[in-house]
Amino acid sequence: MSAFRWWNWASLALGAALLAPASSTPPPTPSTVGDASGAICTVNSQMADPEDCPAYGPGAQELQLRQIGLAPQRPLPVLPWDASLGQSINLSYRAVSKYSPLQLYPSVADALAKTAAEVFHKGFVFISIHDEIIEGPTILFNTPSGIARADQVGARVNVSTFHGLQFSQTPDRTFGWVVGSTYPSPQPGAAADKSLPWFDRYTPVQVYATQQAGGLNWYLVGVGQWLDQGKVALVTPDSTPPPGVPAGSRWIEVNLDQQTLAAYDHGQLVFATLTASGLPPWYTRPGVFQIYQKLEVTPMSGSFTADFSDYYYLQDVPWVMYYDRARALHGTYWHNEFGSERSHGCVNLTIADAHWLYNWTDIGTWVQVYDPSGKTPTNPSFYLNDAGY
Repeated sequence: MSAFRWWNWASLALGAALLAPASSTPPPTPSTVGDASGAICTVNSQMADPEDCPAYGPGAQELQLRQIGLAPQRPLPVLPWDASLGQSINLSYRAVSKYSPLQLYPSVADALAKTAAEVFHKGFVFISIHDEIIEGPTILFNTPSGIARADQVGARVNVSTFHGLQFSQTPDRTFGWVVGSTYPSPQPGAAADKSLPWFDRYTPVQVYATQQAGGLNWYLVGVGQWLDQGKVALVTPDSTPPPGVPAGSRWIEVNLDQQTLAAYDHGQLVFATLTASGLPPWYTRPGVFQIYQKLEVTPMSGSFTADFSDYYYLQDVPWVMYYDRARALHGTYWHNEFGSERSHGCVNLTIADAHWLYNWTDIGTWVQVYDPSGKTPTNPSFYLNDAGY
C-alpha cells in the first residue's frame, strides 16, 4: 500500500527512543536533570511551563506524547452499533463444490428422482437455503431458483461478523483497522516484539505518527507500538467533496489502495469500514458515479471467459446498490477477506455494513472510487467492453 494524504507531523522529531516503552527508555529523574539555571524540571512544572525546560525532566516524554495525542490516548468518537443490521436477512448459505455442477430441480419429486434438473456451470457457486425438506433418508433444500439435493452442497457458510464504525463527529486523525493479526514493533523497521500487546485482525487503530523504514510506511498506533503499511488499512478523513459532487451532498469514498470506504454527510464523516474490491484484471473502475438502483436481495452470476472457467453464481446477494454498470456496493457472505482485493469488480462489504449503507443511501447518492497508488487503470478505453460484474 502506498502513502496518501498523511498527517504532517512536523512537530514530531522525537526519534524512536523517546517513543519506546518506558521499560526500554526510562524517563530521566529530577536528581539528574535540570534546566540551564540548575533548577529541577518536575513533571508538573514541565506540563505547566514546557518552555522553561523544553527537553528536560521526567515530564519530557509525557509532554511529547501529549502533543501527538497519546497521553492520554483518546478513543474515536464512535456511536453504538445496531447489531440487528447483520441479522436482518434470515438465510442460510452453502457452497457448491467447484468440481461438480449445481443441479436445481423444479419440484421435490424431480429432485428425488433426479430428473428435469437445470444444470449450472462448475465454478464459484453458492446457494441460499430458504427451507429444508426431509423425504425419508433424503434431505432437500428449497432455494430461490429451485430444489437442491443436500448431497450436492457443503457445510453452512460462516458469515463475517465484522462491521465498520459509525461516528458522532469526524475523527481528528487518520485511523483504520489491523488487517493481519500481529505483534507491533518497538520502532519503525524493527522486528515484531512479543512483549508488546497482540493486535487481533480487525482491531481499530489510530495513527499518531508516520515514518519510513525499509521502503515501507510505519505507523505509530500506541506508545512504542509501530505497524507497517501491510498490516493496516487506513482512512484519512477529508471533508472536501470529490470533483463534480455538489457541496452539501452525501457521498461515499472508496479507496482502492487502502481497501476502505468512508461515508460523508455535508462534509462530516459518519461511517467507515473495510472493503474487498476487484482483483486484477477485474478492476473496480475509478471515477465518480451515482447509485442508480437498490435491491434488498438479488442473484449475481457471470463469466469473463469463453470456457466459463471463472464462472460464478451467487444466490440472494443482500443489500445491493448499483452505481457503475453492473458494479455494486453489496453485502457479502461467501468470504471474510475484507481489507484486500477479492471481487470480480464490485465493492464487497459485510452484510452488516452493506445494510447500514443501504439504509443511508438514496438513488443518486454519489460514489467516488479512486486509487491513490495509481495501480488501477483509469483510461476509459480499458473499460469499454466490460460489463462491470
